Amino acid sequence: MPLTPNDIENHKFDVRMRGYDRVQVNRFLGTIAEESASLIAQKRLLEEERVDLRQQLERGAEREKKVQDTILALRELTEKMKDDARREGELIVRESRFMASKILEEARFEAVKIEGQIGQLRMERDTFDDRLRMLLDEHQRLLIQRRQDSDVHAPLEFRARVAVEQ
Repeated sequence: MPLTPNDIENHKFDVRMRGYDRVQVNRFLGTIAEESASLIAQKRLLEEERVDLRQQLERGAEREKKVQDTILALRELTEKMKDDARREGELIVRESRFMASKILEEARFEAVKIEGQIGQLRMERDTFDDRLRMLLDEHQRLLIQRRQDSDVHAPLEFRARVAVEQ
């Protein structure tokens, strides 16, 4: 059991002949008691300081763990964001390719449709040209015939006019 300053100060020695000087022994015991009290107080202060330092160390360790956890969470979040961005980019590319192929398909369909319309218009133009040629040929034939008829009938008409005048 540890000695307290009171134990030291109140400790009584048996008195014997030719023993130590009581006053000196009592003073020495008082000095030891004071020193012991000072050491005990210092020990208490050091123990409190040790406890405070231990708590600070534990709080620091907790903060460090939180910081490490936060860093880890940020890394995971960053990786997730990168993965999400990559997936979104791939999706945009796929959608763009799909839309481009759809636009190309529509353009090809429209080109085929326009080519068909052009072919149809060419056929109509050719038909129109043929009919116009036929009409012009018929008209020319009629004009030629009219001239021929007019050459044949002109002397008759002249005679008829001369006869009427006479």
